[in-house]
Amino acid sequence: MVRKDGGDIPDELKRTSQQDVMFIADFIQRFNVPQPTSKNGGVSHVYLEKVGQYLAEDDLTQPPDNRNNLWNQLLEKHPELLDVPFILPVNTKTSAVKEFNLLSDAVDKIFSGMNLDVTNQSELQMNLELSARSCPPESIDEAEDKIKPGLKAAQLSEPDFLQGGVSWESGRILYWEVDTRTGRNCRGAWLTANPNTVIVDFSFYTKETLSVLLESGSQQQILVQVPIPEFSSSLVQIPINSSIIPPNLPENSIIEVGGRASCRELENIRACQFAVSGPRKVSVLLFTNRKRQRIYDMEVEEEEDEDEAFNSSVLSGSTEQTSQY
Repeated sequence: MVRKDGGDIPDELKRTSQQDVMFIADFIQRFNVPQPTSKNGGVSHVYLEKVGQYLAEDDLTQPPDNRNNLWNQLLEKHPELLDVPFILPVNTKTSAVKEFNLLSDAVDKIFSGMNLDVTNQSELQMNLELSARSCPPESIDEAEDKIKPGLKAAQLSEPDFLQGGVSWESGRILYWEVDTRTGRNCRGAWLTANPNTVIVDFSFYTKETLSVLLESGSQQQILVQVPIPEFSSSLVQIPINSSIIPPNLPENSIIEVGGRASCRELENIRACQFAVSGPRKVSVLLFTNRKRQRIYDMEVEEEEDEDEAFNSSVLSGSTEQTSQY
């Protein structure tokens, strides 16, 4: 093809084997519908314009026949699948080049709006002041080889419910929740760690579970799944727009709320930060050197009863994977 076009043959094409040529020929033949008049039902003619149309920035002049495609047959029988957000529609009328350009334009459009000022489109519904104390971020004291406490916070929001936790001390977390429909009903309570135990990090696994990473004085780290419904009865009213936390706020032990079954001692790891995902049922822990991470699969066995599985902890059947960079 290159010789007929009068161009110079690249060096890599000169080394093309017969097997490579046969592979390209088989690929080209797939673009042609077998002719019933040809021998053995094969392809009588190969039209290269069917291949070239995919490399032009235009609509296809000869769109492929997808009537025998199983996916297209499924969509025809169940058109409601097209309304599922994560199922992307396939446009069989555009070339590969045009599809690429359309995708590039769509991505550029997304990021081009990030520098816009949308302050006038936002509305502050409430301001919840949990503490007037200013705290430095958490850090690691390399000289004493221990984690220095700092400000940590986690939050989970839904259309009519907002919950979160904040900690500026090494041994306790202030859990709070707000009914956003009224914006005036804020309740909270303390979650406390055992003596000589530091709260390394915490995050919401689900709406009903708070994951807390603890470290004992012997540098043994423990991952705890705290069931929020177990201490929700102890929540008391917290005044909105006030930096004064009630002195009689109830305290709940992080270990005792879910029991020992909700805890897992982590082996051969010292993490400084972690993230969890309830929908994906995983947790990722970042080592203190920030060059290694460990992934835990938090999923329980399917045959277990739901209540029994919760009481025996979602950590019991977890697996782990460690990566180093």
